[in-house]
Amino acid sequence: MNVWIQYHNFDYDYLGSISYNEAMTKYRAFDWETEILKGEQSKIEKKECCSPGMGFVSEDRRILHIVPMNKGALIHYHYPKKRRILRLFNTTTISSLSVDQFPDEGLTDLINEHYEENGSAVKELMKILGKEL
Repeated sequence: MNVWIQYHNFDYDYLGSISYNEAMTKYRAFDWETEILKGEQSKIEKKECCSPGMGFVSEDRRILHIVPMNKGALIHYHYPKKRRILRLFNTTTISSLSVDQFPDEGLTDLINEHYEENGSAVKELMKILGKEL
C-alpha cells in the first residue's frame, strides 16, 4: 500500500509502501489540527490551498483519501467497476464514493478494510457511518 500525507499548501510527504500499523502510527502522530488551521488561515488570506489529508493507494489502484476535519472526516474512495457495453464488451471504469462527517472512531476499521482489499466492506462502512455527498 503506497501512502502519502498532503499538506494545506499542496506539499506532501510520500511515505512509500508501508504496513497498516506504520500508516496508523503516522496518521495518529500527524498534527492534523494545526494543518487544518493553517489551511483556514490561507483561505482567509486568499492564498491557494487545499485540504490536508492522507491517501492510500492499493496494488490494484483503489484509492482511499481521508481528509480530517475538526470533527470527523471527509472520505473519498475511488475503485474500479466492471461494466459491459452493448452486452458485448467488457470494460472497467473508475467509480467514486464520497462521504462527509465520517466518525473518527470508524477510521481504523475503514483503513484496515482498505488494506485487506475488501472494497465492499469499505463502501459499506462509508455508507453506514458517513453522510453521502
